[in-house]
Amino acid sequence: MQASQISGQAIDPAQHEAIRDELRRILESNAFRGSRRCCRFLEYSVDHVLAGGQEDLRERNIGIEVFHRSPDYDTAEDAVVRVTANEVRKRLAQYRLEAGSDSTSPIISLPPGSYAASFRWKPEAAPVEQEILPTLPTARRATGRWMLLSAPVALLLIAGLWWVSGKRAPAAILPRP
Repeated sequence: MQASQISGQAIDPAQHEAIRDELRRILESNAFRGSRRCCRFLEYSVDHVLAGGQEDLRERNIGIEVFHRSPDYDTAEDAVVRVTANEVRKRLAQYRLEAGSDSTSPIISLPPGSYAASFRWKPEAAPVEQEILPTLPTARRATGRWMLLSAPVALLLIAGLWWVSGKRAPAAILPRP
């Protein structure tokens, strides 16, 4: 297998396999299951990028090879490639929402203005985040204490306003002699 490059970085065989596994999960997901056209488009794009042929991912080529248009079809009149690319972007976003977060899987996307799939891996959790997480309950406790201390003050203010407004209300209701 020839080593591919994405964004100037070589992709090793393990990454190829991870991308193929993620592509399989995407194509089997609820987001893509109902659209063979989107599945064919995404699979074609991923295969071409992994093979190092992202330069061939042009609207006309995709229309001919994926959607079986004639070689002389007018891309201005037949927007099947552009429409499908937008649909794939929406379905990928839906898939990511439904699938959740798996730190070992690559993220496959279709950047706007491009028909070439892009891949990136989620960064590992930073040690700083792990240090911050234990302090969250302490912050919640501090917020709880503040609310406990401010609640009586707020009640006293409300009672004072009620008492002041209560003294004036009967005077306004009494008839004038």
